[in-house]
Amino acid sequence: MKQENQQLNIPNKVKQLRKSRGITQVDMAGLLGVTQSKISRLERGVIPITVDELAAIADVLDVPVYTLFQFDQAA
Repeated sequence: MKQENQQLNIPNKVKQLRKSRGITQVDMAGLLGVTQSKISRLERGVIPITVDELAAIADVLDVPVYTLFQFDQAA
């Protein structure tokens, strides 16, 4: 596995997993008790994701937290 061909992008991973589960930003916001705007900003990397938010997001997406830290192939 070559490191230069991979990137860690937690906001993008959250977006990919959310979409793959058929969850809208509005749905996710409701489940997390935040606004849709905040979900959008988190997924775009405009604002940082806290550790508590990562845990809650992983719970909503039904994945272990470490899944959000897995590398994706660079485009």
